[in-house]
Order: sequence, then C-alpha cells, then structure tokens
Amino acid sequence: MRYQIKVGNKTITGLRACVTYLLHKVSKSHTWEENCPVVIRKGADDKTAFVQFDSGHWYVFNFEAEMVNRIPDEVIEVLADENEMQKRVAILMKNLHLVALMIKHMHSCDWVDGLPIKPFFKDGFSCIQYESGRWWHYDIDNLNWF
Repeated sequence: MRYQIKVGNKTITGLRACVTYLLHKVSKSHTWEENCPVVIRKGADDKTAFVQFDSGHWYVFNFEAEMVNRIPDEVIEVLADENEMQKRVAILMKNLHLVALMIKHMHSCDWVDGLPIKPFFKDGFSCIQYESGRWWHYDIDNLNWF
C-alpha cells in the first residue's frame, strides 16, 4: 500500500505523514478536542487508516476525502470482547474494517436504522443489527452491504 495525499503541487507520502497532515487540518476546527494519537493502523486500502487517541476514542481517517470520522464508543463496545485486554484489542483490530464499512454505509444515505446493537455472522458475512430491528450483511472484502 502507498499512502498519498495530493496538496496543490505537493504529494504527501506515507501513513504517518498522511495522518499528521489530516490531523493538522482537522485540529484547526474549533470542535476538535483530541490530543495525541497513540495507535495508528492501516485501513482496508491506502485511502483509510484507524487512529486511536489518548482519550481512548477511535477515528477513521479518509485520506481521499480528507475527512475524519469518530467511531462511536457504542460501536467499539458492541464489537469488543470484554473478557481480556489482549483478546479485546485483537478483536477490535479485526473489526475496524467492518466499522469503517458500517460508517460508510450509514453516511451513504439518510440513515434511519439507529446505532448498532448486535454484531453476528450469517451466510458467510459479518452482519450488524441496528436499533430499528433491521440488520445488514457486510462484505468486507468487496466493500459493500446488502
């Protein structure tokens, strides 16, 4: 993967450089309240990354759209195993791609299904049930839902 952001006639290259650039850009907003990133993980492609801050909050960084979306704590709680920390982190990292796809889905339309309440596996796909009672299949490999 090759992480890049084109800024005018310059090209910023590398995962950490892209995260730093986008973090600098969003930190100018009066609503940004995070301090230091403590974990940076590659996304499903070279256009996304997952970043955790010292507050404990996780974000999806989208370098192509130059956007940062916070992953709601409720999503992290639903997807994480509460038993032991190492297992929790492993499961969380495995599911961050699912979270990114879920957030993309939620932002792709006028979302009415509410927050996720239950992840499960069905028909060979990760699925998420929402507060509305509806649930969706998520095809993480092909980045779509049905």
